[in-house]
Amino acid sequence: MVQPNDSVPEAHNYAALEALILEKLALQLMTPTTLAADVPFSSLGVDSVGVVILVAELESTLDFVFNPEDLDMKYFSNAASLAALLGEKYHLTGPQA
Repeated sequence: MVQPNDSVPEAHNYAALEALILEKLALQLMTPTTLAADVPFSSLGVDSVGVVILVAELESTLDFVFNPEDLDMKYFSNAASLAALLGEKYHLTGPQA
């Protein structure tokens, strides 16, 4: 029997996380650009320091603690992959009203 916390969040939950990630990411960028969930962070000039800043912003906004063991770069290639990690591992759905 699958418990609700063990299930993978539905895709619409990722959309809210992706939007938040892109919002926080836009604050870091020096020049305005079109952002999308599948745009690689590296193509935007976001390096490892930028990723750490982004994670810290998300921790504060979403009120969770990121596990350093999850610092696998496959999760930090773009907003979609980071949203999937936050949804699946941390059971986050987006900012709470």
